Amino acid sequence: MLAYGDRGVLDPLPTVMADPQMTSDGCSAPAGADEAIVCTWSGDFQDGPVAIHMQVTGNASDGYRVTKIDVEH
Repeated sequence: MLAYGDRGVLDPLPTVMADPQMTSDGCSAPAGADEAIVCTWSGDFQDGPVAIHMQVTGNASDGYRVTKIDVEH
């Protein structure tokens, strides 16, 4: 799969075919202006639990940009 110009960047992510549902576990509050916010989504799937941690930068008025994604599986 091709995403953002890097071939295979999505290959390690789990694939779910039946009724995928993830729940927002909320976002961390940054301690300082330079610290990124991390939002977590989790769910239980046929091959086990998955948590996706998305690091974002920005603010509510200008919008947010995902800068890093970590997957626990």
